[in-house]
Amino acid sequence: MKACTTCYEIKEFNAFYKVTRSVDGYGWTCKPCYNIYQKSSRDKNPEEYRRKQREWLAKNPEAAKRNRVSNRIWIAANKERFAETRRKWYVKNKERHCKVANIYYHSSKNVQERKNELRTKREYGDYAEVAKALRALNKEKNDGKKKKSRPT
Repeated sequence: MKACTTCYEIKEFNAFYKVTRSVDGYGWTCKPCYNIYQKSSRDKNPEEYRRKQREWLAKNPEAAKRNRVSNRIWIAANKERFAETRRKWYVKNKERHCKVANIYYHSSKNVQERKNELRTKREYGDYAEVAKALRALNKEKNDGKKKKSRPT
C-alpha cells in the first residue's frame, strides 16, 4: 500500500506507474492523478508536445512503424470496440468534427488533384507522364467546345 502525493489516498501498488529511480520502484502519484497532470501539461503547451513527438518519431522510425502496425492489428482484432469508441467520440465532439470536415471539404480540391496524380501513376506506371499530357490536351480541346445539354 502506498499514498499518492497528489490526492493523498492510500492505494495498492498496481495503482502506481513503475519508476526505477524510486526507492520502492513505484511513482509518487497514482495513475489517475498522473494522467490528469500529463493531460493538463499537454493542453497548456501543445506546440512543445508536438515538437517532442516529431523529434521522437525522427529518432525512432522503426519503433514508430512498429506502433502503427500494432495499432492496425489491434483495430482489426477489436472492430466493434473501436467503432463504439469512435461513435462516442463523434457524439461528444460533433461540433469539432463538423469544423474539421468543413476545412477538409474546402481544401479537398488540392487533395483530389493529388489523388488523381497518384491514381495515374498507379494505373499507368512508367507512362504516367504521357497520360497526364494527354489529359491536358483533351482538357484544352474540350474547353473551347460548348457542352451539349442532354434531353430530359
